[in-house]
Amino acid sequence: MLSSEMLGNDLIEIVGELQAEHARFNRWMGSFAKSSLSLEATFHRNAAANDAVRRVYEAWISYSSLFEEGQRKVRVAVSERQVLEVVLIEAKASLASLQSTV
Repeated sequence: MLSSEMLGNDLIEIVGELQAEHARFNRWMGSFAKSSLSLEATFHRNAAANDAVRRVYEAWISYSSLFEEGQRKVRVAVSERQVLEVVLIEAKASLASLQSTV
């Protein structure tokens, strides 16, 4: 997504922030969570993180498919682009909250 010509700078920034948050989550899971949380709690946090990433992927596929079908015109797939933006922001917040609750 970061190298896609389908996204403007606004979404590229959010994707970059999500990528950074995902890296922080993985580092947190590999250090603090691994030694401090039960196996069940670790599993549930990983499942929630995977679900957030899956929703981003699904929103991306929906947007990019319609954008390509519309011959890459700016006004094509506007609602799908808005959904993608919301899902990106929600995923970033979800990953951050998964780290803060112990």
